[in-house]
Amino acid sequence: MDLGISIAPGRTADMYTWQEGQVLKLFHDWFKLEDIQYEQRIGSAIHAAGLPVPAEGDILQINGCNGLVYARVD
Repeated sequence: MDLGISIAPGRTADMYTWQEGQVLKLFHDWFKLEDIQYEQRIGSAIHAAGLPVPAEGDILQINGCNGLVYARVD
């Protein structure tokens, strides 16, 4: 699957452009799904509280790695 343009590499994940208005945080294959789900829950709570953070989206599996979609903030 085409991941789009790489935005930034990281220790636990790499960021890519995704669909219109979105980015994909693609975690390395050793990063636990439970930790990604926790990040998704925390992000949802923070966004719902009205703090200025990008909205989180779905968890996807791409090329054997789990990813978390976020709203893109330019």
